[in-house]
Formats: sequence, structure tokens, C-alpha cells
Amino acid sequence: MRKIAFIILLIGAVGSFGLVLNAGRHSPILLLVLFVGWVLSPYIALFLVHVVSKLRLIIAPKLLYYLMLFVSLGSLASYGITLIQHRTKPPTGVFLSVPFLSWFLIVIAIVITAYRKRKLLKKVEV
Repeated sequence: MRKIAFIILLIGAVGSFGLVLNAGRHSPILLLVLFVGWVLSPYIALFLVHVVSKLRLIIAPKLLYYLMLFVSLGSLASYGITLIQHRTKPPTGVFLSVPFLSWFLIVIAIVITAYRKRKLLKKVEV
């Protein structure tokens, strides 16, 4: 599961990068760079959590892998559908909201893992 989730995370990052470049091909370069950074930020965060979680438990492994799958596939689906449907107006709303939602899910996963870890430590102490 770990390797599959990591491969899908990489595919999602590359696909999202390509889709944001396609959507912003007529945008000013600075705006495009900002959008690319924002769109790729959840993938970078999940990659870093994936690497660091070998040393320290930040997000429970199973939860991390499902989150990697969900963020990658959900983002690609959202961006792809948006680019297919919106030929007349710029799809900036989706490219702003999907990374925000991804960050929100990452933070929720961290909080859930911290809560479970704290609860487990209390049981061990008692």
C-alpha cells in the first residue's frame, strides 16, 4: 500500500502541475508561479510527512496512505473536470479551493493522529 500511495502521489503532483500550466498558459508568469506553488504545496507536505513518518509518527500510516490517494485522485479529477467544462472563464476558483481543502484534510489527519497517540499514552500510564 505504501508504494502504491507514493506512486499515485507522484502521478497526482505531475498531473496537477501539467493541468495548472495548461489552465494558466495565458496568465502572467508571476501569477502562474504562485498558482503552481499553491497547487503543489499539499503534495510537497504529504511527501515530507511520508519521509518524516519513517522516523516519527506524524500521521498514522494507513491514514496517510489513504490521504495520499484521496488528495491525488480528487485533485486530478477536480482539475480535469474543471478544465473540460470551463472553456469560457478561468477556473481559478478550483485551483484555489482544492489545495485549501487538501491542507484542511492534512491538518485533520494530524490532529486525529495526535489525539489517538495522546489517548494511547494515557492508557499506558494508567
